[in-house]
Amino acid sequence: MRRLGLLSFVWVSLFVSFSLLASAKTINVPADFSTIQAALNAAVDGDTIAVAAGSYFESLSVSKSVSIEGAGKDTTTIDGSAGRTRQIPTVLIKNTKNVTFKGFTVQGGRRGIQVEQATSIVVENNKILRNARQGVLVFTNSEATLRNNEITENIPDSNGFAGRGVNIVDSQVTLVGNTIANNSG
Repeated sequence: MRRLGLLSFVWVSLFVSFSLLASAKTINVPADFSTIQAALNAAVDGDTIAVAAGSYFESLSVSKSVSIEGAGKDTTTIDGSAGRTRQIPTVLIKNTKNVTFKGFTVQGGRRGIQVEQATSIVVENNKILRNARQGVLVFTNSEATLRNNEITENIPDSNGFAGRGVNIVDSQVTLVGNTIANNSG
């Protein structure tokens, strides 16, 4: 009888695992949603947001366990400067885990990418440039891997603060194969 109970538990566990995997979907921008943020709002944990080549004038707030994949860092741009004076990050990844962000040029924000209170974050194969303060800021007990990114030409804000390529505060970051150059701070 004990063996039958264990076998039932294993079958139920496998069914639940496969059901969760099967429910993950790919959301296409702009085919399914006109903006990346609208796709993020509709996504659930485990989804992939596939972004077609083009320029997207928006800032993103990521708080779900998703993969956000651009068509390539030379063809897909997220520009956070539209209508603002660089007061928020172009991409904010906060209070989440298991996020992959790859294949974009990220520019024009107060920071290019900000990781805050988030773990198991992978930022790879991006160009992160011409942001104010920092290209990438990882802080407040976060854990991230930055791999094969070009982090260049980031500048101080209007008060002359920073202009760093990467800033790490109270966090763990693994840097692999990045080019971090020509930042003014």
